Amino acid sequence: MKAKVKALLLEALRSGRFKRTTCALQETDIVTNKKGQEREVISYCVVGVLCELHRVHTKGGEWKDGYYVINGKRKGYTSLPEEVAKWAGLIKSKSKRNGQTVVKYASDITWIDTDGQEVSVIDLNDNYARGKGLSFKKIADLIETNVS
Repeated sequence: MKAKVKALLLEALRSGRFKRTTCALQETDIVTNKKGQEREVISYCVVGVLCELHRVHTKGGEWKDGYYVINGKRKGYTSLPEEVAKWAGLIKSKSKRNGQTVVKYASDITWIDTDGQEVSVIDLNDNYARGKGLSFKKIADLIETNVS
């Protein structure tokens, strides 16, 4: 992961500015207060926060009905769009084909733990709703330690 993007993500996750959702990159709810006034509340999952950072820093995307949209095309609802992964430097694999380097970008932020198991921030985020997951701040700590 690019150091600058990682720093942006860690700061965002620790800031308290982002309300959390699960099973979607972004979700908009209308809530009504005791006076009957409505307001929009926007929530993000961890990789949705990364998409929002991409939107702000590149002006390259927008949110529509919970989807992250780039150039008018829906790119992600539950997983990280390739364009965002590329911007963030999240490479899943590199290989050679016919003398050309082929790069596959990640659809999640992952690492291998000490038991040899793959850890996924999407799983860490979504399991939070089931009482088994971690807070944004704790996920930030794990990203800081385990993602390079």
